[in-house]
Amino acid sequence: MTSQEICTEIDRVCRRDWEVELAPLAQRLSQADSAATFHILFQIAAHSQDHGPAGPAAWLLRQDR
Repeated sequence: MTSQEICTEIDRVCRRDWEVELAPLAQRLSQADSAATFHILFQIAAHSQDHGPAGPAAWLLRQDR
């Protein structure tokens, strides 16, 4: 998945129940390259809430342990 695709999915669910809404994305990400996925999600999670959906990205990072 590209960075833009991940951002679009996260933006779509930013104010919803992350565990339910992001489960399909978490499943797809579990099948992707873990290092690339980590780098993309970490960049999103490291932003402040004013500049991006940090919370959902951090949740996805935690799921990918």
